[in-house]
Amino acid sequence: MDSIAAALERLWLGQFALGPVVIAGWLVLGFVRFRPSTKAWAAMVLLATLALPAFLPTLEQPGQALATVRAQFARTEIAATTQASPSGTWPWSPFETIWLLGSLTLFLRAATRLAAARRYLNQLPQAPDEIRTAMEKLAHANGIHRLSVLTTTEACSPALYRIPQPTLVFPADLWRRLPEESRSSVVRHELAHLVRGDPWARAVAACITYALWWNPLAWFLRHRLQRHGEMAADAWALRRGGEPPELLAQGLLFTQGWIARPSDQGASIAAISSRAGRKMAQRLRQLFRPPIAGGGLLGVLLCVALAYAGGSVGWMVAQTRGPANSAAEPLSVRGFLARALITLEGESRPEDLATYVDRLRNGRTPELRRMGADDLGNLFENGRPAIPALLEALERDASISVRREAADALGRIGAQSMPEVRHQLQQRFKREPAPRVRRQIEDVLDPDRDSFR
Repeated sequence: MDSIAAALERLWLGQFALGPVVIAGWLVLGFVRFRPSTKAWAAMVLLATLALPAFLPTLEQPGQALATVRAQFARTEIAATTQASPSGTWPWSPFETIWLLGSLTLFLRAATRLAAARRYLNQLPQAPDEIRTAMEKLAHANGIHRLSVLTTTEACSPALYRIPQPTLVFPADLWRRLPEESRSSVVRHELAHLVRGDPWARAVAACITYALWWNPLAWFLRHRLQRHGEMAADAWALRRGGEPPELLAQGLLFTQGWIARPSDQGASIAAISSRAGRKMAQRLRQLFRPPIAGGGLLGVLLCVALAYAGGSVGWMVAQTRGPANSAAEPLSVRGFLARALITLEGESRPEDLATYVDRLRNGRTPELRRMGADDLGNLFENGRPAIPALLEALERDASISVRREAADALGRIGAQSMPEVRHQLQQRFKREPAPRVRRQIEDVLDPDRDSFR
């Protein structure tokens, strides 16, 4: 439970830290002309950086070893108490619960569609010898030695599947009506997806998007990956086939028109919907542009730079969450920024402690006083000299949020291990009128919960 909550928190904070990096990287791609394959790889790199903080290890900061051991022991005791008692609380916050339920729903839907696709492929017949021979000849010429060719009577676009082996589904009626000079270009476009590894890239992109379903940047990058992947497949088909772009353009337009009106003897371009027409127009414009010479190295350098920038920010996000307090704090962008500064500056200084205590006692607003308590809790065992100030805030502050943060800070400091402080917390629990503060004190004193009720 704790590892999942920590991964979710790093992902949450990482979206705010990595968002500007992703936007800046994509703006660079928009102002500079790159190959479609470069843009597709860049979209994949940027999408992967959004999920990076969840997989990076968290290194223990100096002075946190004792606090880490204490926190791990406390979590073990809490887990044992919760299992023994029927009144255990739900381990995740409402936001984390909604997040996990949304991701689980999307993954279940994807699994259902995958199973339906496998059943659909099992029902399709093998392609006739004429179609299979022509396609296998093209596949062998492009380095593909295993390809299953199926036909369908439905009015759909040719599609490439890889569940489990490469399978090309081609409508038999489309093959019969498609101009002969354009057949090889259309088939070569589908084979390009297999050579480029697009099915695997799209599967990884879908997993990342489902995990970050609430982030519009993830959906945007996935859409761009698919869009530029299609354009990159067009460019690959032209480059390997050595045919003029007019033949591929003719085949693409004929296919779209046939899908719109499959009963017509000839495909009509006017039957293409406006949305599909806009997408096709973008592909055709890219198709007839002169190829970019010498852009491969620049594209590789760009992808490396984006990966380095995203990895650096993701590493900082992972290091700003110490293992000692990962289960105690709510998700907070402000907390991420504060801990990022602590990570960059190193261990706390005595003047920091005095500043935080002064902010807790004399802050003009509840938010300032709450920040002071939070900063003291981030000092772990180095913040123990501030225990009297935290107890005073817990006893006298009029703000519920400040009292709750003070109780949380006492737990992170490890003050509950001191008998005198523990007794004061037990007495305060009995007098505390706010349920939120009572629950926080209860979490700090969880192993002896039944002894002070």
